[in-house]
Amino acid sequence: MFIDNLDLKEQEKNKKEEQFLGLFNDPQKAEETFFELKLFFKDNTKKKSIGFRDTYWKWFAILLWDRFNFLSEEEIINIAFKRQFILGIGLDYDLDKIIKRYLASLLYEKEDVLELFLKIKNAVYSNEEEFIFEDTVYDFPYILKRFEEDNLMKDENLRKALSFNREKMLKLIDFLNLLKIEDKDVLIMLNKFLNRSPKVKNEAENNKVLTEPKLTAPSYAEIKAKILQFFPKDEQGEIIDTEGVFEVLEKTAAKYGDDKIKEMYYYNEETEKFEWSV
Repeated sequence: MFIDNLDLKEQEKNKKEEQFLGLFNDPQKAEETFFELKLFFKDNTKKKSIGFRDTYWKWFAILLWDRFNFLSEEEIINIAFKRQFILGIGLDYDLDKIIKRYLASLLYEKEDVLELFLKIKNAVYSNEEEFIFEDTVYDFPYILKRFEEDNLMKDENLRKALSFNREKMLKLIDFLNLLKIEDKDVLIMLNKFLNRSPKVKNEAENNKVLTEPKLTAPSYAEIKAKILQFFPKDEQGEIIDTEGVFEVLEKTAAKYGDDKIKEMYYYNEETEKFEWSV
């Protein structure tokens, strides 16, 4: 158990920080800690996240942004962008590049990309993070207002509240500029990011971007092995986040056009356990 003391003194915090850094040498332990912290912050209270901003909330954010490509859509929308994207920038993550890479990986699925991009924008615009400087609370609506006024870089109190230097403020501006792009231009933007031009068919008639050819699908055994690697298990060796497994399998099935992938993991009523068909 990683969370064993909720009132960390300075020396205890340093020791816990060392324990946290040690997680990166043990991927399985890091995964278990991620889900432990996710469960701890599940109630989504601002008081809790603010109270542990320099400890458990920060460590949760690091684990989250480090494994971004393996997050479920629910985690991406309701945690990463609704509750931690400003903190992520503060931790030196380049969200502009992270989200472009992630969306680009879904480029051949036009509807999925546009739908997810819209969900991310909505999550950001309903962001719940708050930062305090000299008894003044700075939240996302305030940040957005200053951004639209082109005054973010000039707001010294905001920069102090966020603990942002000039580079981090520029990363924040880059990300907010990314969200201003119109939905119809998302695919073009992603293709430019990958240094290739979108293929266009009958542009004069419908201006639709062709989808990329489907990728070669991994074997069922490879998919299973990947899931077993990244999803923590209980003492009996059973996967804890079964819903997350089903979501990954569903997205993978759609990605490679193989519905059988969704059937790889199922609930066996006779044994009353979740089992693999491969």
